[in-house]
Order: sequence, then structure tokens, then C-alpha cells
Amino acid sequence: MSATETATPTSGVRVALRRALRAMAQGDALGGFVDKRCRSTLSPADAALLEVALSGGRPEDPRFAISDDTILPLLALRTAGPAGHINRDAYAAALRASDSRGGYQINKLRACPRRIPQAVDGATNGAVLRSLAAAHAAGPDAPGELVFETVKLVSITHGDHNALTAAVVFGLLFQRAMAGDTLDDAVMQTVQLERELRDILDGGAAFWCALRSALELRARARGVADMADRLEHYIGLHVGANSSPVFAIAMAAFGFGQPETLCQTILRRAPRWDIDSTGAMLAALLGAFGDPLPTTLGAQLVEDWCTANGAPHLLLADRAA
Repeated sequence: MSATETATPTSGVRVALRRALRAMAQGDALGGFVDKRCRSTLSPADAALLEVALSGGRPEDPRFAISDDTILPLLALRTAGPAGHINRDAYAAALRASDSRGGYQINKLRACPRRIPQAVDGATNGAVLRSLAAAHAAGPDAPGELVFETVKLVSITHGDHNALTAAVVFGLLFQRAMAGDTLDDAVMQTVQLERELRDILDGGAAFWCALRSALELRARARGVADMADRLEHYIGLHVGANSSPVFAIAMAAFGFGQPETLCQTILRRAPRWDIDSTGAMLAALLGAFGDPLPTTLGAQLVEDWCTANGAPHLLLADRAA
């Protein structure tokens, strides 16, 4: 990164976006490869492949692929106009037509006859990472705009208050990364907005309760592995908006800059978890804030998707915020 780039007002937005996308794809692909397995059930051959990917290599195995967790944010960014603005109707149409490689709520959207789709359910993590596109659209200094940009994109498929809250909180964290804040400061500032966000979103109490409990575990954890174990026990990594997104935030806040953070997240004790989503959310936060986790695989997967889907501009993340 050049000195000129770091000095320009929009470079932080571009850099944080690029890092987050590559890391998101990395965590998504590694979590998808593990897929309902745990450390004790990986074969020696698969454990070796995973180690290659964790160390910065790109194993030649089709199981290392991105899912809806990465594809849907990329699709939102592809839909955006020159200044990053995303037309809700255009994005809804893109979601209906997409090969998202997963996403129960997307299938419900396709079956919905309404011209203006508005979800009335959807309490899962499936829309959380769309908030990266919302943060890019809003820019680094407009939290109110970020809230409503996020709700605009998320409510197409997810109407539950806790799912909306999880997405907005992630969006605010991405926004602070684009502004150049540290992850610790970003988490602190975002938690201070709880009352305002609960009023605006008319709910989200369960998400906030889980997040406060998860962040309190940091004081008792004796290292990254212990923090992951505690979060797995108390919060879990399931598909619910009050679980895996909370795990990802607390784990990122505790393990930022520590090489084993992503590995300890995707290799859990129980095999039932939503590992690809958790890996994508965690890695996206780490990447956005500049954690030097290896993203060779993720960068290639993003490049492959952009090339195949007519979005080469995303490789440069060159839109102004």
C-alpha cells in the first residue's frame, strides 16, 4: 500500500473492503471444507489440506469453495451504482436470479409473488455479511445511513429483529474499519449504541444479551483456544442470529492478530455447527481491521467469482464511498 493511498479519504474504504472480501472468502471456504466435522474426525489427508490453506496456500480441491455467505455480499456490490448505492429492487431481482449455493431464505424469496418483497421471518445469519456492501455505500462517517442501508438489503429475506440487529452491528463494525479505527475501539463504540439501535430496529434484545455475555468471557479466557471453547459452550456456532454472529464478534475482539484464531474457530469440538458462516463472518472482521491472516485462497476465489459474474471492478474495490 503506498503512502499516497493511505493519505486519501477514500483509500481506507477501498482497502478495508478489499481485505474483508478476501478474508471473508477465505473463512467461508475453510469452514465449508470442514463442514460439520471437528478436529477429531478429519482424515489425515484432509487435515493436511486444511493446513496448506491455513498457511496461505491454495489446495487443489473443489471442496474449498465459497457459499452464499460470500456470494450474496459480492452480488450486492456488483449491483451497486458508481457511488456504491444499491437499488433495493435491483438487488432483490439479482437475489432471485442468483446461484447463491445455499440460503433457505433465498428460496423463499424466489417463491414470493410480491413485487416489493419484505421478509416477515428469517432469524438466521444468512444476511449478516450483506452489511459490508451497506458500509461501502454509506461511507465511514454516516452511522444512520449505514443502519438504513443495511435494513434495506437485509429485510428482503430476513425480517427477524435479531437478524436485522446482527447485520447492522456488523455493518457498523465494517464502517469503523473503513474509518481506520481499531477493532477494540469499534466494538466499544458499537456496543454503546445498543439503546439507540434497539429503538430504531424495534427489538434485538436477545442478540444484545448474547453479545454482552460473549464479550464478558474475554476476561476469563486463558488464550485463543480457551476463548473458542468458552464461546462454543455458552454461545454456540449455529445458524441463529444470536449465535454464530456473536461468536464471530467476540472471537475477533479477543483473537485479533493471533495466527490461530481462525483455525480454532473452524475446528470445534462438536460437529454440528454452521462453520462456513462463522468462519466467513470472523475472517471478514479480522480482514477489514487489518489482521494479517493469509488470504491467498480467498483472494483467488473472489477473483474467480468476479470474473465469472462480470464484476472485475470489485477486484480493485475502486468505487468512491
